[in-house]
Amino acid sequence: MVNLRYHIVSLVAVFLALALGVVLGAGPLQRQINAASEGTNLAEKSSQLESQLATVQAEADQYATFVTDTAEQVLPGSLADRKVALILLPGANAEVAESVQATLREAGATVTGAAQLTDNWVSPGQREYRDTLANPVSSHLAASNQSGAADSILAQALVEALTGTGAEVDLLREILTDVDTPLVVANSMPEAPADQLVLITPSTPYPKAGQEEDSQSGSQPAASEQALTALAGALADRTEGAVAYGAAVTDDDVIALLRGQGTSLATVDQIGTPMGNLNVALVLANQSRGAFGQGIGATTAVAPLK
Repeated sequence: MVNLRYHIVSLVAVFLALALGVVLGAGPLQRQINAASEGTNLAEKSSQLESQLATVQAEADQYATFVTDTAEQVLPGSLADRKVALILLPGANAEVAESVQATLREAGATVTGAAQLTDNWVSPGQREYRDTLANPVSSHLAASNQSGAADSILAQALVEALTGTGAEVDLLREILTDVDTPLVVANSMPEAPADQLVLITPSTPYPKAGQEEDSQSGSQPAASEQALTALAGALADRTEGAVAYGAAVTDDDVIALLRGQGTSLATVDQIGTPMGNLNVALVLANQSRGAFGQGIGATTAVAPLK
């Protein structure tokens, strides 16, 4: 009887152990095994990604070195005796502007300064103010630029203020930098006239009207496409040479927008890179027209070398 009871207890213990093994295998224990396996796989994948990233970074460094070495050979003297002014749209990166200026100086150009436009220039909420201001501004413009839409008149005023001299130009400078509602930051307006102009646009898109709070920058305003295209049109009229420099990663980037609207102004993307800076200098050196870079709407990777 004892033996029979012993065998029954033994069998029950065996079945309980089997049941417990099944439960643990399907539940916590299996999860621990899977987690350990996944951890090993993730570690391997992480190592592979790090290796691939290192390879890509090495290739990018080699590319940047190649472009920099090329620039050192082709740029010196290409912009000798040229005076260049920069125009910075609201949100444009100051470090990018400085790097462009360094490249232009390497090419022999004299950089007269960088005019910083305020939010009032592009803000849809300031359209009425710009419409009102255009009438008195037009009376101080060259005769050929005194008609057109308000944004076009103001754009022509900026071009004349940066490239001309004389009493009328001085009045335009005063109007554009009016202390109450400035379109241009007063102390950023270059004093000496320029021959050629470079428009520096933001590296990220402007938010849509009414979505300013959702923008990544948090402070960047929405922008009127009409104001942007009018400025591009005024710059395109400069036969001495002008170029817009920025990003064309998405359709909403300023350079992509200008290209999509068929601007005749030369455009360069890859903003903030040695290749982008080189293209800006080459465009001015050869007074080229076209869409240069690798972004949306680009037709040629490198501006003509002459």
